[in-house]
Amino acid sequence: MSFTPGDIVGNYRVEAQVHRAAYSDRYRVRHVELETHHCLVVIKTPKLARRQLQAGRLHARLRHPNIVACTDLVRVGGEPALILDWINGALLREHLDARGELLVEEADGLASGLLRALDFMHRNGVIHRNIKPSGIALEPAEDRFLPRLTDLALARVFGTEDPTSGRLRRGLIGTASYMAPEQTRYPDAVDERADIWSVGVTLYQSLTGHLPFPGERVEDVIALVREGTYIPVQELRQDLPDRVVRTLAAALQVDPAHRLASARDFLRSWTGGKRRVATFKVPAAPSGTVTIVFTDVQDSTKLWDRSPDLMRKVLTAHDAIMRSTLARRAGYEVKTEGDAFMVAFSDATAAVNWCADVQLALAEHPWPEEVSEIMGTLRVRMGLHTGEPDCRPHPTTGAMDYFGPMVNRSARISGSAYGGQILASASVVTSLRSRRVQAVRLGQYMLKGISEPEELYDIRIPELPRTYPPPRATPVKAHASS
Repeated sequence: MSFTPGDIVGNYRVEAQVHRAAYSDRYRVRHVELETHHCLVVIKTPKLARRQLQAGRLHARLRHPNIVACTDLVRVGGEPALILDWINGALLREHLDARGELLVEEADGLASGLLRALDFMHRNGVIHRNIKPSGIALEPAEDRFLPRLTDLALARVFGTEDPTSGRLRRGLIGTASYMAPEQTRYPDAVDERADIWSVGVTLYQSLTGHLPFPGERVEDVIALVREGTYIPVQELRQDLPDRVVRTLAAALQVDPAHRLASARDFLRSWTGGKRRVATFKVPAAPSGTVTIVFTDVQDSTKLWDRSPDLMRKVLTAHDAIMRSTLARRAGYEVKTEGDAFMVAFSDATAAVNWCADVQLALAEHPWPEEVSEIMGTLRVRMGLHTGEPDCRPHPTTGAMDYFGPMVNRSARISGSAYGGQILASASVVTSLRSRRVQAVRLGQYMLKGISEPEELYDIRIPELPRTYPPPRATPVKAHASS
């Protein structure tokens, strides 16, 4: 069963589908009375109902900072659907796709969080069996990311009957590229050392950008896994400390008896015996050539004047959409003022893709009827410009701030747009490498307070066929003849 924005499931209103997999779908939902955001996990086949119920119980029981919690369970078509914490961040897989290989210090923070979670799980008699980058969420917490395990659907619980159906028990349980050799043969007999292997594969991939056991066919991957044949990590990454090289080699031993025996042993080896390890810092603010985006909600004053309580709820949803998509596109939130965002990107394409993501999410969101009466749907204007701003940390918060003519131009471009429109300068379009949008040239315009004209482009999203009047600026031709 699938849902569309606005559908009610138990006490929750569906806002958007955020992930689609072979056996389950995930949605961002909001509690209709508490206004809190959550993640709804719905299975696609009743055969997995027992495993889904077990996953919910484990998420609810295993309370740990590095494990996503289950806060509720609802029934969909008679089958259990889970209500999990909403993580306002990106998956590790998305982070790696956007930013590339981790620094050693970042990998230290990732390893620490994962291994502490696994130590807690193992001491409670639970083996994860499916650790991989797409199952690890990175939750921004002040200046660092908090790694959190998100999926316990394939976990093995000691001392209980394994709930897996007979058909699945005879097949593979897990993801081949991350499975330990023994898990490819006897998935119901593995112990904590299978998770040690999976963490080793995940950290290897995070540091090198490559899987140690690649292959297009599952059987090819499994053959490599069972042989233990892979390129040593130090050949792909020469700057790694000896402690990391030694630990990954010990984690990827084919024979479990020769592998690191526990998560504690893994962490002790990874850190070289030190009690404190580096945290997974949120990436530094972009500098040098930067793309700045300004956003602003159209007609928000009318909504504030008509219903402040409603506007507060609207902004809660608006901010969640902005920030969750921002994490996936590797953007840096500079500051907010009311309903306006200022965001910085090191890559123009990522900036444009973020704008498109936001506009699509805003269009799909089930806004209250009062919003529809005033403005049809919540419309956000966006303006982008690429250049080299002056950068300096804010004296109070320490966050990076941006100044100078380039920033002023970005703000004026945003002010020239209409609600729902994405306006970009020529400097953005020149660097744009995206097939999902179309950049339509609008001509040269004089922006308010800017002495030199700017070539403006309308960034159009095929899924949102909208048209707008000319920008709210003075065309160069008209300006010259006046």
